[in-house]
Amino acid sequence: MLRLNKILKKMEIENNYFDLGIFNKFQNKMKSRYQQKFNNTYEKALNAEQKLLDMNGVKVNQDYEVANVDIQRNNQFLHAFRSLNQSQGKKKLILLHGYGMNGLAYMKMLKPLMEKYEVHCLDLPGMGLSSRDDFSQINGEKETIDYFVSSLEAYRKLNDIDKFTLVGHSFGGYMSANYALEYPQFLENLVLLSPLGSTYRSRESIEKQYQDLISRANFYQKPLLKIYLNLFKNKVTLQQANQKWYLPVKTLYGKYLQKALNLNEQELEIYRQFAFNMLDLPESSDKALFNIVNETSVFVKSPLENILPNKLSSNIPVHFLFGDRDWMDYGGAYKLFRLQNEFKLNVKFDIIPKTSHQVTVDNPQFITNYLLNL
Repeated sequence: MLRLNKILKKMEIENNYFDLGIFNKFQNKMKSRYQQKFNNTYEKALNAEQKLLDMNGVKVNQDYEVANVDIQRNNQFLHAFRSLNQSQGKKKLILLHGYGMNGLAYMKMLKPLMEKYEVHCLDLPGMGLSSRDDFSQINGEKETIDYFVSSLEAYRKLNDIDKFTLVGHSFGGYMSANYALEYPQFLENLVLLSPLGSTYRSRESIEKQYQDLISRANFYQKPLLKIYLNLFKNKVTLQQANQKWYLPVKTLYGKYLQKALNLNEQELEIYRQFAFNMLDLPESSDKALFNIVNETSVFVKSPLENILPNKLSSNIPVHFLFGDRDWMDYGGAYKLFRLQNEFKLNVKFDIIPKTSHQVTVDNPQFITNYLLNL
């Protein structure tokens, strides 16, 4: 819709000699068609989401409710599924997904977690089924982090959550750690599942790593790797590659999902439908990744090993969990664990067996048991 508005505005300026009545009719017709397409795509994704939750034993209007929570900022809302059984004795748990994912990343864990916790599983702002905000005005690392942290804080206030355990995977883990620095008084535990950005790397070492990666690639991998690096350097998101560059994104993404997600055949097919509908929705905060990482890598500008020491209260236990086959660098997290007394932190560190970076779908039972035992 944002792109359509810009095109129509440009047409209005450049063609001001047009009959305004005709132009306005055309404008309204285009907006109506675009909105209808958006609504249809959103509805399909919403139906797929419900099917997947149902297949994993979580029943809508029985175990959980679906809510689009207005966070009172320019008509923005956060899509969430949250426990219906919100008894006084239950502790509260907020779950945040990783980049390019959504709350369904936790679908295999929700049923048992709802037995102990009042669960709030959110789609990050501008991702999943949350509102597709205009992210073009958000510039730089600080504004980006503030955007996500303030959204979570707004949700907490609107739901009267006083104390809670915050769980974040990958990109969501990095934002969770930044939330903990800003609002430590509300946290009981901070659980970071293979978080983005725990480790510092110099530009030189990052560049050397990528040159080594390209040199080791075979004849077929090398051109694909170079295309990926070029897209990353030019800050091209999956939505852009799919909608503007006319690359076979859905085909490649579908194959990635098949390898990356530990789902049965029926679940995988429905999740593919959901993910492809996500690609057809407008681009939004997907650009956020490029504001916090270095130009050619997923190593962040302000790693956790630099920003947590002597700043985060030792009253908040920080739990780092990585997969034993994880590609995410956990050197910084282990350093925080090893030197926690010196850094005045309270850090736990664990490795999840038989697990890649997608820890919530590779070994949900391990993480579920870990959270139930906090």
